[in-house]
Amino acid sequence: MNNDFDFTSMTYSTVFADEKKKNKNGFAIASLVLGIVSLLSCCCASTAIGMLAMGACAILAIVFAFVAKKNANGKMDAKAVAGLVLGLVAIVVILCFAAAVLGIFAMVDTLPQTEMMTFLEENVKPMMEGNEASYDKIMEAVKAVYAAKGAK
Repeated sequence: MNNDFDFTSMTYSTVFADEKKKNKNGFAIASLVLGIVSLLSCCCASTAIGMLAMGACAILAIVFAFVAKKNANGKMDAKAVAGLVLGLVAIVVILCFAAAVLGIFAMVDTLPQTEMMTFLEENVKPMMEGNEASYDKIMEAVKAVYAAKGAK
């Protein structure tokens, strides 16, 4: 058996050089982490700070995914793809939540105050169980809108 391979010419850097290059894209990891954080902050989305944090993390996840793609010479790592998808899903959740809030306040012009309060009590309060402080803020805002509408 003839073994012509020279093991003395191999060094740590030649054996593991490809592994170092493969795992060096920290932007892909950052994108994934920020995408996860943006979706986990959905539970805080009923507050303005929660919405801002969720939106900022989602946007950064998307940006870091594209930076990771640029650093990997145009090939997007699986972590970067996951961060991109999670960031986009978080953006969709933000838009849906904003549309729901705007829809509720648009109903103020079409419903009498008693019907609106009943609607909020039956539909919104169960969704905000455990976050009564935000529900109370919504109720106060709706009452203030009706007060201002009645003052005109």
